[in-house]
Amino acid sequence: MKGEQKRAIHKWDGEIKVSQDNVAIEKSLQLFIQQGNKRHLIGSLIATPINLRELAIGLLASENILKLDSSQLGQLKVELDAHQIIVHIDAAIDFDMRMTEMAISSTPSCGWCGRTSIEEVIALLDGKIIPSNCIIEIAKLLEFTTTMARTQIIFNNTGGVHAAAIFSQAGELISLMEDVGRHNAVDKAIGDTIINGKKMGEVLVLSGRAGMELIHKAAIAKVEIVISVGAPTTASIDLARHAGISLLGFARDEGVNIYTHPNRLI
Repeated sequence: MKGEQKRAIHKWDGEIKVSQDNVAIEKSLQLFIQQGNKRHLIGSLIATPINLRELAIGLLASENILKLDSSQLGQLKVELDAHQIIVHIDAAIDFDMRMTEMAISSTPSCGWCGRTSIEEVIALLDGKIIPSNCIIEIAKLLEFTTTMARTQIIFNNTGGVHAAAIFSQAGELISLMEDVGRHNAVDKAIGDTIINGKKMGEVLVLSGRAGMELIHKAAIAKVEIVISVGAPTTASIDLARHAGISLLGFARDEGVNIYTHPNRLI
């Protein structure tokens, strides 16, 4: 399925005319884990219905429901239909049963919202990112945002989706995914790296606001640097500081704000 479709519209540019517009597709889906005869609802999603296998695997990994790497993919089967994503897992695979007790309600603006306290998440992720020798020029990070913007096919056609891109420290674009939901785009990018056996990059680039739920996902994936075109929040700054992530926001050609851990940046 495509991520966009043409819709008939009326357009005014001095006079009203019949026209067509490319519009991003937004669809409701339910995500399940099935183990043997037992099916567990993980969450209800609002998403752009492309790269759904990547979305499912990335969400399960980034929320710590399943601890996955590419070697385990043979034990999984992802079944897709019009309104469901069903991840069939081997009986030997453990997953966090608590997630079935508080099914995720995922709208385009919130993935993590409301599932536990901010303080609890900060404590859980404290020191998650182990300091490394990752040092990168700020000018190069700004080039990453330009590369992402240029590569956003659905956004450039519709203006209606977010993007998340994973880059290596050396500048390789490892994955770029688009979705109506910011967190879905991040999950798809993480899922793409797992499914295709790619090494997780050091840098996550975001097209919009850097909310706490996105920093949470970055910390689980052990991403060291998050740079966003938009603003962070107080909670995302606090979480990035405790997790050890370098968080940058308001990335523009002329500059960028550095909110946490500037030691990786030159």
